[in-house]
Amino acid sequence: MARFLEADTIQKRLTEAGVPLEEFVKKMREVIKDSGEKKLKERFVNACTTISRFLKKYPQYLQEFKGVIAILIKTVEDDVGLVRKNAAVLLSNLARDETNKEIIRSLHGIELLTSVGSFL
Repeated sequence: MARFLEADTIQKRLTEAGVPLEEFVKKMREVIKDSGEKKLKERFVNACTTISRFLKKYPQYLQEFKGVIAILIKTVEDDVGLVRKNAAVLLSNLARDETNKEIIRSLHGIELLTSVGSFL
């Protein structure tokens, strides 16, 4: 089972390595896009969990992930189990930002989250 880092630990390790938070955000977006397209389920689940934890500590980066909303919605529609659950959790976290929420709503993601909520 994977061990997930808390946001403070992520930030500390990035600082020690000299990696700015913006670079981490960019890399995490790429991981979601690549993993979602290539169906790399474990990598996708780990990225969703890491991003969700990161965004709870750093909500100022919520809009930086609007480019992966469609991938997350498609994943919630098509997948099951842990993949669906982690995509739905990240999607609901992204909806804390009004711009993201409007994008999610326009792609019928709110209805989707509501309909699959009882299965998660």
